Order: sequence, then structure tokens, then C-alpha cells
Amino acid sequence: MSRMDFCEWWIQRVMKCVTSTSFSLVLNGERHEEFRLSRGLRQGDLLSHFLFLFISNIFSWIIEKHVDSSQLDGFKIKNRCPLLSHLMFADDCLMFSTADQRNCETILKVLEEFQKMTGQTINIPKSSVFFSPNLSDNLKSCLLSILGFDLMEEGSLYLGLPTIWGRSKKKGSKIHNGTSSRQTQGVES
Repeated sequence: MSRMDFCEWWIQRVMKCVTSTSFSLVLNGERHEEFRLSRGLRQGDLLSHFLFLFISNIFSWIIEKHVDSSQLDGFKIKNRCPLLSHLMFADDCLMFSTADQRNCETILKVLEEFQKMTGQTINIPKSSVFFSPNLSDNLKSCLLSILGFDLMEEGSLYLGLPTIWGRSKKKGSKIHNGTSSRQTQGVES
């Protein structure tokens, strides 16, 4: 928070909320000595949502910094559209770049910088990469070895929807409508 120019008073207040909570366990009807968490918040703590937004903002800022300095490429959907480098949803981040060694190494730098700044770690086994079908298998293998991520195969799902369905808007609409109707089946009004 200090890197986001929050005043020291505010940072101390937030940290007091994070570090001052104590717990005790009752085992077999006997209450045991209180203890404090060494780090983190309790699940469901109202403050955790705000802290998560700060952390997400830091990650987005790091990505944008590398894009602005031309170390990381994004892409444009159309010529007049802004550059798209990443999308964030809940606790997921989708990053977009050119499939080359420089961009893959920069992605790793972004992740490393984020980890150093926040103390958070990236779950590499849950991370994956998708390449254009136009990319050669040799280049895919090379880039996968740099990143250390799994390859997301065509037909993979994200939030229950296919990650890729091509250019067909009708097919995309059918997929979305089919998923929506399956999710609402059994719900009575």
C-alpha cells in the first residue's frame, strides 16, 4: 500500500486488522490457549475484498508498465481499438501477447515482479498458455519450456465455457445460451 501512496496511518490501521485477530480452540470441551495468525485474514473477512482489489491493481499496473515500455506486446482487435494486454476476472488474469521468446521472458518478469512486490505466489500448475493454430509445433515447445506452463488445448473450458470457438458469433451464442439454460435447469419460479 505504501507503493500506492497510502499514508502510514492507514497502512498501520489495515495491518492492525490483519494481525490483531486471535483465536482459541475448544477440544473435547476444553478451551485452549489463544493464538494469533502469522499472516493473512480470516476467510470471509470484509477487509479481504478491498485488499484483493489493491493486489489486483498492482498486478495490472505491472503489466501496463511493461506494455508502455514496449517490453510486452498486447494486441488490437481493430486498428482504432485500444491495445489489449490483459483481462482480469475474479482471481484470474488472462494475458495477451505475441508468441515469441521476448514476450514469454517478459511475462515471467511480470510474474516475478508481482511476487516480489506483494508476497503473493503464482500457482504455476493452474497456469496455462494457448497459442494460435498458425504457430509451429517447434516454436510452441520452445515457448512452453520458457514459461513452464501447461498447454491449453483447443476445447478447454474456462468458467464452464469453451476458451475458443472461432469467428462464428452464432456458435458462440449457442454455446452461451446452452450453458445458461443448463445452469438454470431445475430452478423453479
